[in-house]
Amino acid sequence: MVTAAYPTGTVLLLAGTRQGLFLLTSQDRVRWNIQATSLQRHDARIFYAMFDPHNHYRLFAADNRQRVAFLRYSDDFGVSWQEPEESISFPTTGPNGQAEIWYIEPGRPQAPQTLYAGTGPADLWISYDSGNHWQRNAALNEKARHEQWENGEVGPVYIVL
Repeated sequence: MVTAAYPTGTVLLLAGTRQGLFLLTSQDRVRWNIQATSLQRHDARIFYAMFDPHNHYRLFAADNRQRVAFLRYSDDFGVSWQEPEESISFPTTGPNGQAEIWYIEPGRPQAPQTLYAGTGPADLWISYDSGNHWQRNAALNEKARHEQWENGEVGPVYIVL
């Protein structure tokens, strides 16, 4: 894994767009440097990106394109990307035909390899190994009336995370 490659005090923002993911850096918050990652595609739709501070700043990106969602991660600040060995998969799509990853959140400091992902259709996914393997949270997802949680857009699971 690559550790932080930016000077101490650098402000680092992630900008997901329909053209890919960009890293914006600044030392003074006035002048910004924009750096494209290798996740640039004409059909990309980077809806969410985050750094996991518990795991050497592993970068995660949710690419929700063309009714298909991909979760990717990078250990070198976006130079290269990998897909998890067991990724988030969608047995069905939502009412609008979409399958989307809405949010990725690191676990508590006591569980540094744990990550959570909220998706639409409304589901909660958990990884216990820094994002290499994902599984549905059966206790929550198989709850009675789970199908009523979906509102057609952002699922309530996203709001809870």
